[in-house]
Amino acid sequence: MGFSSLGPEAALAAPAGNCVNASGACLFSIDTSINNGATTPTTNGYTDQLNPNLGTSFSSPIVAGIAGLMSSVNSNLRPAQLIARLKEGAKPFPVSTDTTVQNCRVPASSTDLQTAECNCTTSTCGAGMANAPGAIKAALRPIAAIAVPATVSAGQNVSLAGTGSAAACNHTITTYAWSNVGNSTNPIQGANTATATVVAPATGSITVRLTVTDDAGRQDTADVVVSAAAATTTAPANANTGKCPAVVLPVAVTVTPATATVQAGNGMKTFAAAVTNTSNTAVTWSVNGVAGVMPWLA
Repeated sequence: MGFSSLGPEAALAAPAGNCVNASGACLFSIDTSINNGATTPTTNGYTDQLNPNLGTSFSSPIVAGIAGLMSSVNSNLRPAQLIARLKEGAKPFPVSTDTTVQNCRVPASSTDLQTAECNCTTSTCGAGMANAPGAIKAALRPIAAIAVPATVSAGQNVSLAGTGSAAACNHTITTYAWSNVGNSTNPIQGANTATATVVAPATGSITVRLTVTDDAGRQDTADVVVSAAAATTTAPANANTGKCPAVVLPVAVTVTPATATVQAGNGMKTFAAAVTNTSNTAVTWSVNGVAGVMPWLA
């Protein structure tokens, strides 16, 4: 961790390479495939402890790649939500069984360097280790959204709308549930509908929670605080960005001739395929169990 950032500013940790030793073999090189060319591609090779791969320059692209996968399954996720769910899906930091290895610490100054191996904690290295399967699982959850009125007064009926909630791509919100948080017993009208109504208290505040569930049983929650003067929430008013890709249906294809015999050896047989749906981008084919894709250029 001699060159990594430490402290509460770190969101999560991703793989990096470190040498530690002043000479000889590096202890923590990232072993991966490389090309040995300096300015143009030449021979391929691998990094190892004697030909090390060091630094954190590849840590950010790894996390960016995971974020791209998350967006592909739920294009409604905004940057702050991507970060939160990257953290949600992270793996816990392992703890070394070597008692001589200390926990990582936040540097007290620019000259306070921790150059030895150390155990990461959530207070020094972020929420955990970047984990693609966990992050994608978190991304697939729906997003609870609450629209609140611009003005509120004591005793007023306050309408809270969860209609802007959104599910992941190719999924839908199936149920809405509003509930009181804490010791509040404030009546909620429309507790099992997309829009609920509560009465603003004369003093203090109440907290109401919206839980949305999608058609796969995945859930998300959002809270709104209602006082005599305002209704506030950190949830978006509308989570549906409309960016999810449209579902591509199979293409209907007819082949002429319908049956043909391909010669053995290097023989070739020409088939003519008529595509009846030109809005698709590719046609799949299969011959004797061997499949392939024929690009469709409209």
